[in-house]
Amino acid sequence: MRIVTLILITLCAIILSLFVVSFLNDKTMKQIPAESVMTRGVSKEKPTEFIGFLPYWNANPLFPVYGSYFSHIMYFGVTVDARGRVVTSGPEWSVINSSYVFDLMQGLDKKKTKLSLVVKQFDGDIINKFISDADAGARLSSDLINLVDQFNLDGINFDFEFDGSTQSLDREKFVLFIEEVSLALRKENPNIILSFDLSGQIIEKEKSYDLEKIGKIMDFVIIMGYDYKTPSSPFAGPVAPILGEANEHTISEAVAFVSSKIPSDKIVLGMPLYGYEWETKDATFKSSAAANSGAIASYSRSSKILKDNKTITLQWDEKAMSPWFAYKVDGVTRQIYFENEESLIAKLKFAQEMNLKGAAFWALGYEGDNEALWKKLAGN
Repeated sequence: MRIVTLILITLCAIILSLFVVSFLNDKTMKQIPAESVMTRGVSKEKPTEFIGFLPYWNANPLFPVYGSYFSHIMYFGVTVDARGRVVTSGPEWSVINSSYVFDLMQGLDKKKTKLSLVVKQFDGDIINKFISDADAGARLSSDLINLVDQFNLDGINFDFEFDGSTQSLDREKFVLFIEEVSLALRKENPNIILSFDLSGQIIEKEKSYDLEKIGKIMDFVIIMGYDYKTPSSPFAGPVAPILGEANEHTISEAVAFVSSKIPSDKIVLGMPLYGYEWETKDATFKSSAAANSGAIASYSRSSKILKDNKTITLQWDEKAMSPWFAYKVDGVTRQIYFENEESLIAKLKFAQEMNLKGAAFWALGYEGDNEALWKKLAGN
């Protein structure tokens, strides 16, 4: 069965690649083929989810949240400890209890914009501890039920990540834990919206996740379609490529893999409002990067650099469908690969063509005070 599954995934990836190549000449994808081999005979309805992740470090008056454009705001977040308890200390807890976040939550039109809380843990060893504790599921369920009531939440988003190169999760225990907590939440509130985040490189971690069961438990999953390049990458390159070279992981690969396990109408594509900047050997495409030189380059910062320096030439990666540019600081060459309005619209069109449930953006605040961007993206 594993061989058959791998063959099907490979075929899906090939089909997706052929589809994307078919409109690479139109960078904004204004003219999508009326019929594609993946969705022939299937109506391509406009995605229903338009989600914004709000991290605690951006939850302040400096970064306005235009909630009316979103179907869902997800506050990031609260941490789960080794016993399955929600950690009620630290900056993320202080911010969610601040008057600013309280006013933000109260100001949302809940008929239009739902509010979820991200429940997170990024250490595989800690995750394995709480999924192996017979009482941890009940503890977390109790804490989350109280938080749903305290903050008038519409949903819970599970973000349990780990270092796939050094760690793995007990697959059976993990899905049983998620199922236990989800059942308890639904028993208390049958209308609660449950979602689960998946790495954009899920194909390397799939042994730890029973995707078929997770897909059945959750209302939807979110593929975090970013960080295909990171600050520590030895070469500069796109953070969220739709397509790439033969040896590179991509968004299209992740969508093909996940949609072979979970129906496409339960999949949301996450996309970044940032990129990365590296000190590079030279200005050539995907140049080698100096060690420890990588840094985040937000949508707003990248846009400002381009606005302030008219001599910079904005380049376009035809496979990744994302922009990049090279410039010099004190004689040192630097490259920035990031997302702009054009590349985000391309990803929205891609999600629609793949019949996905919608899009999610990481993270609110990285775009700056830019209501015009959300007005444009929400219209696509």
